[in-house]
Amino acid sequence: MIPHLDKKELLFALLIVLAGGIIWSVWSKEPSEPKYPSLLVDADSAIVQGHYHYADTLLALYDKRANTDDETCHRYRQLLTLNRKFADEVLTNQDQGTVDSLYQYYESFGSSDKFVRTLILQAQLSKTNGDYPTEIELCMKAENILGANDSSAIQGWIEQLKGDLFFDQRMFEQCIPCYRAFYDIAKRNNDRLRMSYGATRMGRLYTIKNDADSAIYYYKQSIKVCEGLPEEESAKYYSELALCDIYIQTEEFDSALAIMPRDSLNLPNWADWHLGQQHVDSAIYYYKQMLGRYDWYVETQTLRTLAELSQQTGDTNQALEYYAQLATAEDSLREQSKVEDTQKAMARDRYNQLAKERDRIKLKKQQMEQLTLGILIIFFVMGLVVLLMWRSDRRKAELEQVHDKLLLKEREEQYKQSQKKLEENQEKLTELERQLEEARLQSDAERAERLEQETRMLEAQNASIVAIQQQKERLRKQLHLSNLYRRLKLDDGVTKRQLTDGEWTQLATDYLDPLYDRLTNRLLALADLSATELRICYMLKLEIAPADMADILCRTTSAVSQSRRRIYKKLTGQPGSAQQLDELIEAF
Repeated sequence: MIPHLDKKELLFALLIVLAGGIIWSVWSKEPSEPKYPSLLVDADSAIVQGHYHYADTLLALYDKRANTDDETCHRYRQLLTLNRKFADEVLTNQDQGTVDSLYQYYESFGSSDKFVRTLILQAQLSKTNGDYPTEIELCMKAENILGANDSSAIQGWIEQLKGDLFFDQRMFEQCIPCYRAFYDIAKRNNDRLRMSYGATRMGRLYTIKNDADSAIYYYKQSIKVCEGLPEEESAKYYSELALCDIYIQTEEFDSALAIMPRDSLNLPNWADWHLGQQHVDSAIYYYKQMLGRYDWYVETQTLRTLAELSQQTGDTNQALEYYAQLATAEDSLREQSKVEDTQKAMARDRYNQLAKERDRIKLKKQQMEQLTLGILIIFFVMGLVVLLMWRSDRRKAELEQVHDKLLLKEREEQYKQSQKKLEENQEKLTELERQLEEARLQSDAERAERLEQETRMLEAQNASIVAIQQQKERLRKQLHLSNLYRRLKLDDGVTKRQLTDGEWTQLATDYLDPLYDRLTNRLLALADLSATELRICYMLKLEIAPADMADILCRTTSAVSQSRRRIYKKLTGQPGSAQQLDELIEAF
């Protein structure tokens, strides 16, 4: 049966539980990050929120003022540079060394947020190199660290990578929710550049699914949302190329011509546009320009088209040459397809394994939460047990304190009686000397002997009292000559006045307690004083001024005054002033 607890005891138990929770949270939290310059922090925030031009301005200002010797800031600056490249989709293999270095650094130092970003950068480079198993593993790892319910811009970056991965694997149904999440997160953050890239990906997806209307809608949406951005030209470029391709396939040649750029990346559209309008010579010209510029799939399609057009124009020798090149290209395409199919199969297997691992981690997290709850319950039970034990010990201490106070009162009375006895003995000695002189004059030998014996006894008693007083005088001199006393009393501006716990104990044990008849025990018998409160009493006994006390205790003068009033109330049970405590300790 749990006994009734008063408010103070209940508060004590709650504090123990709170302390346990704080200890657990401190133990389980990740290490705190260093304080970065505000320009870097603001630039980071601008990148996450999609304000890329503003971020570039802040980074340029930082570069003018940067301290290149600070490694943490240097690493952070590198990370933001790569984040900007990722946002602009211009991250290349040339950045691999920097990404690897940041990965190793943030795996050991910094926040999980920064480590997640390095995982995203590694995944993007793995995608660039066609390493799909590594890409999916990095994406899943980043998502596990970030949390399944996260909706930040960083999660949008992960959704973009996952969507691209599923698209490359021809897993179109799986990439639809990823691209939509990517677009929606960008829209919530008003990140128009990412919205444009998200819409472009949706358009590309519907192009593959032969849904021309949906594809056109998303490509136009991509062009629209990036209007006015500094990155407008690069953001809308792919959408314009894709729109041109759709218009050409649907024989809307004028619509295609209106938006079709004239550069080397748009060679396929120009070739198809001329072919669609039966401009055979111009089509052949552009198809020739495409050779060696694209992957083996485009290369084979181009060579086949060139061979067929050469046959149409009667150039048989050229057609045969193109067919020969086509056979070689098809062999290369088959080899490439085998490698890609193997990588895709590995990526799918790895994805399934990681999905199972994610479920296992989720279950483990739930178990950890249950364990945390169990630990808190244990803390509560332990707190309750400690409280009950403390309550029992407190009762014993109260009984002992009452007993000690009674003993102290008795010793105080004995001390007063001894002082009174000394005074009485002095008076008796004076009277005995008078009587002894009188007995000698009367030649009363028996009386004189008796009086001499009484005199010797009284003198012995007085000698004992005087010896005790002399011993205390020696102790007082030793105190005044001690290094501890000089440090407390004298402020030369050089010597450290603060005493250690051991030195305070030495001061009480070697000097104050012997000199003032067990001063410490007598004070503690009256009240439960803290170590600081005892030290204030010691310094009052040594007649140290309140201002010096504040310096020695590293407190303010007002705090020392409040402590003195509190000590007086503890010792007497009555409210009083700091001056009253000074007088009480002086006479104690």
